[in-house]
Amino acid sequence: MQTTEKTESTPNSDAESLEWIVAEDEQVKQVSDLDVQWTGTPLFRGGFRTYLVALGFVAVALALATESIAGVTTGPSLVGLEPYTLETALITAEIPLWWLSAVPILVGLTGIAIGVRPIVRALRTTYVLTSKKLYVRTRGIRGDGFTKLPLDRVVDTTLQQSPIGQLLSYGTVTFSTFDHTSPEIQCWAIEDPTELHERVLELEASAASPLERKQEYIRVVPSTGERAPPEVINQVRPLHDVRRGGLSWWQQLNPLSDPDPLTFEFVIYSDGTDSPIEFYYTCEQHLSTLYDRLNSAYPDSVEIERVTVDFAEKLITPQQYSYDEFETALENGTLQCTPAEVEALVRVRGSKPTLADGGATAISEQVDRDSTAEESTSTEESDSNLPLGTQLPSVDLDTLRAKEEAENRDPGSLTFSLETPVDTGEGVLARPHPDEVEPYGLRWTGSGDPMAAIKKFDGQMGKDDRTKATSHAPLTVLIDHFASTDHPIVFQAAFEGEPDLTKEGEYHIDEIEQGRETLWGEAAIALEELLRGPKNSELSSSRSESLSESRSKRIDEVKNEDWGHTFTTNLRAVTVPTNSSLSDTSEIEHDLRNLSTVFDPLAGDYYKLESETLHEKGVLERSRRKQSRRCFNRFLEGEVVAGGRVSRSEPDLHLDPAELCNMIIVPSTEHLTDEAVKETHANPESRTALPGLDTAQRRQYTTGMVLGQDANSAVEGPLRLPPNRQSRHWLLCGATGSGKSQVTYHMLRSLAETTPGPNVLFDPKGDNMCKNYLMAHYKRFGNLDDVYYFREPGTLPAISFFDIRSALEGNDRETAVKEKVDHFHELMRMIMGAEKYEQAFVANEVLTFLIQALFDPKHGDDVFGLDDLVDAATRMHHHQELPEVSEINADIHDSLAAQFAKDENQFDTTMGAVMNRLNKLKEDRHLHWMLRHKPGREAESTGDDLYGFHQQETHFDFSEFLDEDVTILFDLGDLTLDAQRGFTTVMLSDLWHSIQRRRRTNPENVVNVIMEEAAPFVATELVADQLLPQGRSSGLSLGFIMQYPEQVKKYHNGTGAYEELLTEVHTKLIGDISMKDRFAKTFTHDELSVEDVRNRNNRMAAGEWFTKLVSPGFGEDRPAPLTLHSPPIISGHPESDEPLTAAEQQQFDEELLPEVLERTEDEYGLYVPSHEDAMEWSNWSDTDRRAGAPPALDEDESEVTVEFDEKSEDADGQQPFEKTSLDDGADDQHDDRDNSSKAEADVSEIDHNSSEEETTDDDPAGVANGAAFFDPSTDEEECPVSDDELRRRGLSQDDAIFLKRVLDAMNRDLPDYTLLEGMEELQEDLDGVDVDVLIELELLEREKVDRRPYYTVLPAGRELLDKTVTAQPGIGDLGEKTPHKVGVELLVCWLETFEAVDRVERYYQQSSETVFDVAAFDVDDELVWVGEVEMTSNNAEAVVSDYEKMAAVDADAVWAFPSRDDAQEIANVLADAGRLPDTVNGRAARSIVKIQEKIEPFEADGMTTVQTFRKLKDEVTDK
Repeated sequence: MQTTEKTESTPNSDAESLEWIVAEDEQVKQVSDLDVQWTGTPLFRGGFRTYLVALGFVAVALALATESIAGVTTGPSLVGLEPYTLETALITAEIPLWWLSAVPILVGLTGIAIGVRPIVRALRTTYVLTSKKLYVRTRGIRGDGFTKLPLDRVVDTTLQQSPIGQLLSYGTVTFSTFDHTSPEIQCWAIEDPTELHERVLELEASAASPLERKQEYIRVVPSTGERAPPEVINQVRPLHDVRRGGLSWWQQLNPLSDPDPLTFEFVIYSDGTDSPIEFYYTCEQHLSTLYDRLNSAYPDSVEIERVTVDFAEKLITPQQYSYDEFETALENGTLQCTPAEVEALVRVRGSKPTLADGGATAISEQVDRDSTAEESTSTEESDSNLPLGTQLPSVDLDTLRAKEEAENRDPGSLTFSLETPVDTGEGVLARPHPDEVEPYGLRWTGSGDPMAAIKKFDGQMGKDDRTKATSHAPLTVLIDHFASTDHPIVFQAAFEGEPDLTKEGEYHIDEIEQGRETLWGEAAIALEELLRGPKNSELSSSRSESLSESRSKRIDEVKNEDWGHTFTTNLRAVTVPTNSSLSDTSEIEHDLRNLSTVFDPLAGDYYKLESETLHEKGVLERSRRKQSRRCFNRFLEGEVVAGGRVSRSEPDLHLDPAELCNMIIVPSTEHLTDEAVKETHANPESRTALPGLDTAQRRQYTTGMVLGQDANSAVEGPLRLPPNRQSRHWLLCGATGSGKSQVTYHMLRSLAETTPGPNVLFDPKGDNMCKNYLMAHYKRFGNLDDVYYFREPGTLPAISFFDIRSALEGNDRETAVKEKVDHFHELMRMIMGAEKYEQAFVANEVLTFLIQALFDPKHGDDVFGLDDLVDAATRMHHHQELPEVSEINADIHDSLAAQFAKDENQFDTTMGAVMNRLNKLKEDRHLHWMLRHKPGREAESTGDDLYGFHQQETHFDFSEFLDEDVTILFDLGDLTLDAQRGFTTVMLSDLWHSIQRRRRTNPENVVNVIMEEAAPFVATELVADQLLPQGRSSGLSLGFIMQYPEQVKKYHNGTGAYEELLTEVHTKLIGDISMKDRFAKTFTHDELSVEDVRNRNNRMAAGEWFTKLVSPGFGEDRPAPLTLHSPPIISGHPESDEPLTAAEQQQFDEELLPEVLERTEDEYGLYVPSHEDAMEWSNWSDTDRRAGAPPALDEDESEVTVEFDEKSEDADGQQPFEKTSLDDGADDQHDDRDNSSKAEADVSEIDHNSSEEETTDDDPAGVANGAAFFDPSTDEEECPVSDDELRRRGLSQDDAIFLKRVLDAMNRDLPDYTLLEGMEELQEDLDGVDVDVLIELELLEREKVDRRPYYTVLPAGRELLDKTVTAQPGIGDLGEKTPHKVGVELLVCWLETFEAVDRVERYYQQSSETVFDVAAFDVDDELVWVGEVEMTSNNAEAVVSDYEKMAAVDADAVWAFPSRDDAQEIANVLADAGRLPDTVNGRAARSIVKIQEKIEPFEADGMTTVQTFRKLKDEVTDK
């Protein structure tokens, strides 16, 4: 009999067999709509055990019907019995026994009925599984039964297969559901149940499947407004009487049994990031009843929705496992996933990438094992040999971290959101099982009289207890604490109705009246009666009256309790620290201590809530961990722990509805603090849509730049900003993912459509925004003829920064020069940071005067380059030569010359700061070459091909575009952050000078500039004081895009720029951000207060914009704020409904995009020579000219750059220029801290042929004062390789010098340097070095140690240098690489921290055949430690040999490894070789500390302990 059918699609022959689904399920229109995954029916053999039972019944029936069967005596037969005669003294009666003959018949029929049941089920039951539902059909005589189960209602599937089932190949798959009416549906006795179970797991693994393994909850999002407390209490009270359904057969038969109470849960959850705090309710059954009650308890403005949640997943952070650890943990059941689930995941999504936001890539194809089996046959053998972890979906952790940083997310938030195990390339990221984590728990218990009341929800708390500013409502305070945590934490109130306690309450009142309410009172009364006899009734009555006065208040409290509707309640809070935070849990413990007091305000006069921190409960650490883990498990299971009735000692509380509401009703936003409102993403009642503009107003916003869709307007089309109002500037703010980019696309394209004038976009994000716009532009206009695309650094604009030619057309020379100087200082603040740049104010003034001198009207020029400024500063420093100036600038000359009269050391320090600033502009090659560009002047200045750019004449000037209808895109995503900001500042400077001379003849011609990530630029004086307030008169429109306006304050010390932004920007579109009062005030209008503005904007949905428009005309009122919606994704965008067609996309990629890039570069691009160009053009003469260096000085000059510590030059150490002159310079006071000898400034004393660096310990420019390690003020290093050899290999002299430095560092021949400092500084002052070329030529090898780059000179590199790696005791081993040497240095430092160690030797040679990497000796010169650094190796014999040589000496042995995995691998190699008693796997290998705890008890002779490089570094640092 066929019971299981596998179908890819429903064939015609099976269509009729599935027509019953179409007839029963209204959502299925035809059989072809069904995505059938599996069909089956129960098997006859599935009733094997039932048949055995039936056979037993039949056997008993036969035994009762006969006296023997097959010669075996069975006892008396019940068939044909003679009547029984009953004789007594009074009567004799004959009792017939013929009716006993029916007993064997009934027993036999019962057996037959039992045996026939599985047969009937097999014949009449059909199961059909589709990708969305499970269908069960049971055919019957009176009619067919039909059950359909949507898979999104399934919380779990289990496979049961008994030993008999395994033998006969059948089993049962059970689907557990949310629905209490049918909590389980079974596919009973089906053939090969593993197939069905795996198919279900595959559906779960598929991203398109609705199947989820989560509990259903009701989520509540708070809002303004609230129900009256009595109404809320009345909705909670009926929950007491809700009972659990599905009674057992015994409960159904027992008339005295009472159904178990239903447990309810209220949960508050925070993941410790910027994600909202979440509120949930749930119960095991009758969730719809709870949903209805909550809808009645909360106002309509509160959002209530049913969702599915897995709190084990939400609370436990994924951990990194090696591939072996992952498989071991999977086998041991210590992960949140099962082996079957992982195998299904591999089948469905294995080897597929995972998206950067943590969600899996969509699987469009249908999961079908039959088809995929054929496709995977060729790779099955190879995959079977791979670790299981490598077959999981992959994720790039670096990409996740980069995305977190780019989107301003909390570190680890995307990793935390991963739902399934993923392959990271180094191992598997998976969540451990809840039993494997170390939770921290807190619970609340009652203290005092449990029958007395605490404060009620409906009025016993004071007015101040519930105000926004001073709220003491428990959940309000708790939410505030949750908002400030940075780790996952959860609060749970689990409660269930308990039996009526009215009688217990009345009895307790009697006890209070008689003074028997305590054990001591009971004993005292008993003793009194024993001594004095029974009390006199009258005396007792009068005493009772006197006692009632003192206890009346207590009795009233007890009477005030609603004992007919009390709930047993458990309150608990749990947090699960990440592995990284386990070493320091002080912050977690502090957070829990803060939470412990949140319910204190509820304390009554006789009863209160007390907290217990479970991680501090108990004497033994094991006991404390057990308490916290038990609390965590009870939270996950929603368990209510109940002690004896109204017990004082158990952790259960007995609360009536009015008391319970304090713990389970989410407060209104009117009671929450501003920070809590933000963190909960509360849904204010005032979020209801604002009324749109009236028709007359709306028609004034129908042309110009698109802002968004106005859903409430009768006027068709998007709302637009007219051209004549664009120059009042606009601001677009929104959180990441709010849709700012899509709005920007529409703005930019609509400007090109409707507004005459240039449109400029600065995009620093580098997320294809410019490319996507180009496709949208092409889709709309059919070409890119009016677009210029600068894709930096490939295409730089040929702009000249030190150029006042355009400024002179609208200003006098003095003003033009002053503005250029101011812009230079803005550029430097952008590069260095304002605070650091302003520290050396005298150096800044020197630069000011040098720039002014170079712009001298007689001896200077209207344009110069950065090299000219560097040259002037160098000559001033080393030759005390100043630029020649005319008489009008004599004061500039005097101010500069006054520096020469200062103390030489102070002068060197100042000039060092000057050169340090200029060097900052050269750190980015592209910014450097752009700043040195001076069109039309190169040949005159140098006459050198390399430094003259082949006499480029291209020149980019905004003034050429001001009256053109063009779009200019600057894509800065591939530049460094400093280069991005420097580049934008240079462009804005040119824009300012261009619009200054512009004469507007057409008022509709607007220069629109859109700036992404605009906050740092708004904070500059260039924007805040010039472009923003003055640009309007020149037709300039500035559009600023940022996350929130307060970002401007971060980059500006005062509030001037921020105030300027709020004042000068008239059109604002704000998404889902938290608005400060000052900013919200700009949105107020009539009855819309600051609080109303903040409430409305508090939780704007993605794609909604709270908008304040500029007035439609001069003197007209500004419209009231309104809500706009983002337009649909712009046509042409790849994700839009109307993307480019295949032909359009091909034309765009192959023709239009290359053409616009080429045209941009040809007309306005700056050619930046590559490293190869520099080598080809350089003449390679005796002059040491490095690629990227500034122009050579005169014959007797040598550029010496003094690096400088910013803190050495401050206001206390220098006098400002206006107080300095030639006459008093000799008497200048300087910083007493600088007592070092002067720097050698006379370059004639420098020996150019010397390869040694002559520095002194007190050299002010040396390392001791914070300058660079390689001091450029000392002699030039000699290149160790000839020019001819370098030219032949395509290398620069910097490459050879860097190679030599690395080799010297490896040989410990580099003065004042240790390998622990890393090798980044070896590249300092070597602008022409190209490490990638050295690696490609196999001269150098790069590796990382503790995230720092290290280099090893390979044999080919040593041959080029004609040097070797020193191999001798105390220096190094033959063939040793740098990471090994770093490990040796770390071991030396670590051993030197021990008190018992007197000295440590590297590469200690004990004998001709035995050398230890490290050896430590005590004061008696006895060997106490030996150490070995073991790198990753496949040579097991070498590992064993190292162990044997350390075991042979009488000393402790330490092993150092690059990583924990290496330590585990080597330990297991030694275990396999019999040197260690056991391997290191599973939990023991999770960290280096665990490995140490595993190995140290071995007391192995050759391995006392193990360390990793990072662990060594941390311990050395701590000590």
